[in-house]
Amino acid sequence: MTRIASGPAAATAPGRTDNEGNSMEDLSDPSPWDAGYRDGARYRTVTDEEVDLLAQHLGRPIAGLTVLDVCCGTGELAAALGERGATVTGVDFAQTAITAARERCAHLPDAAFRELDANRALDELPAHGFDVVAFRLALAFLDQQEALAAARRRLAPHGVIAVTTPLAERQTDGRHHIGLDHAALQQLRTGWSEVTEYPLGSLQCLLLRP
Repeated sequence: MTRIASGPAAATAPGRTDNEGNSMEDLSDPSPWDAGYRDGARYRTVTDEEVDLLAQHLGRPIAGLTVLDVCCGTGELAAALGERGATVTGVDFAQTAITAARERCAHLPDAAFRELDANRALDELPAHGFDVVAFRLALAFLDQQEALAAARRRLAPHGVIAVTTPLAERQTDGRHHIGLDHAALQQLRTGWSEVTEYPLGSLQCLLLRP
């Protein structure tokens, strides 16, 4: 079953960029990503509205959830969820990002971070261990089929995969690669017992339930 939900818009600043606005698109080599984070790479801010909408469409509070944040960057989503009572594990293959995430979440005893390549090593994480596996601004850079299959194996019973992505067709200046196109979204929607979709400004959010 697919449900299309509506929601309020948020400011638009999708995608991870370096200080000159260049997308750090290569997820086969952590070096440019490490360099970008060292130079102050930025990405769309996690707002209270974003977390509120996630909780609303999950149908349960954030407190008490176990969350895997895939390609967590500097830990902004992990911090936002952890501060609402979730137990969060963040993974990213950029060592600089993981260091920053640990510093950002040092006040959260239930936040942990691992340097890990999401394209190759998600199966190193506990099977059936997470209520939510989140791909925030990340899935377009991964092998979608492999990443989702590995994420599905990480889900606890009644778990949900949460995808937040730019839409490729809305990108300009050669930045289409940071988002999912229509065909990729159609593929993403298949094979689940329920799919919930809602907008977040220029982004599309999907909750995938096995």
